[in-house]
Amino acid sequence: MLQDDQIETWLDPALSEVDRLSELLKAPLADFLDCYPVDKLLLNSGGIDTSECVTNTGAEYVPPLRNGL
Repeated sequence: MLQDDQIETWLDPALSEVDRLSELLKAPLADFLDCYPVDKLLLNSGGIDTSECVTNTGAEYVPPLRNGL
């Protein structure tokens, strides 16, 4: 994932410096994204576009991948 200030660099067709481009391929900071449970109504449904899509239900978050598996 690119930070806002990295997008132009990534899209620059004239840039071919491997070192400079590889800096963009690093994982984002741990706090870059928020992760929390949302309403089960949203599971596997791309047709729902309401505020509930981003509302934290307060349920316990269980990561989908445990122990890096």
